[in-house]
Amino acid sequence: MDVYRNRRRGQRRRVRARPVIDFFQLTPQQFEKRFRLSHEDINMLVERIGEDLLHDDQRNEQIPPRTQILITLRFLASGAFYKVIGDFAGISKSTVWSIIHRVIHRIASLRDEYIHFPTTQQEIRQTQADFFVRFGFPRVVGCIDCKHIQIRSFGGPDAELFRNRDNYFSINTQVVCNAHLEITDIVARWPGSSHDSTIFHNSRLMANFEAANYQDGLLLGDAGYPSLPFLMTPVAQPNTPQEVLYNESQIRTRGHIERLFGIWARKWPFISGSRFKHRENTFAAIVALAVLHNIVRQRQLMWIGRVTGDVNEYTRIIHNTFNIQPNQNARQQIIDNYFYRLIHD
Repeated sequence: MDVYRNRRRGQRRRVRARPVIDFFQLTPQQFEKRFRLSHEDINMLVERIGEDLLHDDQRNEQIPPRTQILITLRFLASGAFYKVIGDFAGISKSTVWSIIHRVIHRIASLRDEYIHFPTTQQEIRQTQADFFVRFGFPRVVGCIDCKHIQIRSFGGPDAELFRNRDNYFSINTQVVCNAHLEITDIVARWPGSSHDSTIFHNSRLMANFEAANYQDGLLLGDAGYPSLPFLMTPVAQPNTPQEVLYNESQIRTRGHIERLFGIWARKWPFISGSRFKHRENTFAAIVALAVLHNIVRQRQLMWIGRVTGDVNEYTRIIHNTFNIQPNQNARQQIIDNYFYRLIHD
């Protein structure tokens, strides 16, 4: 009662300032909560791109590569302003700007190493087996969808091209994921007014599928994509039990890409809105965040164990289940030859 009486009399409670945190003394859980990556991941990045972050100018004391990487990760993980990050690191706003953009481009340069679509027969079969053991849909090598990443207007004569149908500026980013929620392909350069199918039709991924580089592999997409021999979309009006079963399986499997988007955006607020003024820096940041997502995801899979399908067992089950004939509706053939058998066998 005395406490409340003192407050009513206008007496303030004593507030003690918290000591400055030494981030290198945090526990692994506390460190990862602030920077999203573990100490081991940071050490790997320092080893891979550290030398590229140093410059030849000896007039001033250089900021260590590790500190530059931590500054960038803190910016991407918090969505804070440059000034706030500068206060956190004890450097000027302009220095923060140059560090963040330099590190982002270096991380994006690791794209070919960490973002890999299955190309060999063994990789394709393993990816298909992973999807099959988890969702029961055959021959899937990836789920595809696009995500609008909000941006500031870049200005210029083509600024309105980046305004999407929801009336805000964005980059429409095409992403493909595997059964382990890893990003296996990304296209991050199209303005928000571009349709998902337009991006796919102009992508290298579609050209490779048309050239049969992925053998009998299939992509799963939503109704915004066309139904193609290698791209399975839902049936608009299912009329038979096998079509209903196909839709249920397709939607359940394709929902994996939506889960990826949710995890990606929660971990990296930059995905929910970029304040970069230049498009090339924005494109590089999106790719860099895909690389960082895969680094984190691969480490998590090492901890919890990667549940993989048995390729031999998958091949035995699927062998000769259905054969896609040229110039015919591939989706309907899968429905009639595979999902029909699931119901009637």
